[in-house]
Amino acid sequence: MCTRSGIFYFTIFNDYSASFSLILMLMLEIILVIYVYGIKNYLADLRLMFGTSRHLLGKIFGPTGYCIRFVWMFLAPFQTLIIFFFVLLTQIGHNLTYGKEKRLYVFPNWAIGVGWLISSLPLLLLPLFVLYNLWKFARKGKSWRELFRLQPKWPSYGRQRRSAPEKLKMDDGTTGSRPTRHHRPNRIEPAEKLAEMNNRSQMGEMPCTRF
Repeated sequence: MCTRSGIFYFTIFNDYSASFSLILMLMLEIILVIYVYGIKNYLADLRLMFGTSRHLLGKIFGPTGYCIRFVWMFLAPFQTLIIFFFVLLTQIGHNLTYGKEKRLYVFPNWAIGVGWLISSLPLLLLPLFVLYNLWKFARKGKSWRELFRLQPKWPSYGRQRRSAPEKLKMDDGTTGSRPTRHHRPNRIEPAEKLAEMNNRSQMGEMPCTRF
């Protein structure tokens, strides 16, 4: 802004910095919350922070009510998808310009390439952090599958660990610690019968059996 060409660099930064990448990251966040983490787990975390609503209006319009569920599952994905297509069409189908009429300036192709580079930089951080976490877990001797599991430092870790045995108990009738095996118990002979069998073996009536 302090030079004669400053306004042109500002225009590139203004049109490409917080549009395409921001909307795309917003779509990824919605997908992660709804389909990866699960809307039920998300609402359970909100209830842990805000508590359970006791009134009818709170159950509908509260932070964990039906309204927020509708927004996350239907309204937010639909609106974000529409905005994403409009932003994409704007950046692809229109030339980058500044001014109007006789003072209209059309940016060259290399300036548009710089704008797309600026727009893609926030997205490049996502795979970089994935690779960093893979390296971090491999250094600790953990599998890459641990990246997709609850971590002990997360607030919902304790709740999920407590609810997992209850779900298993409802499914197979156990406490969830280990699967139930249905087998016949070992037959235990009474002490009197064992003593009688030993006496017979000593008298030569039957061979001694080791137990």
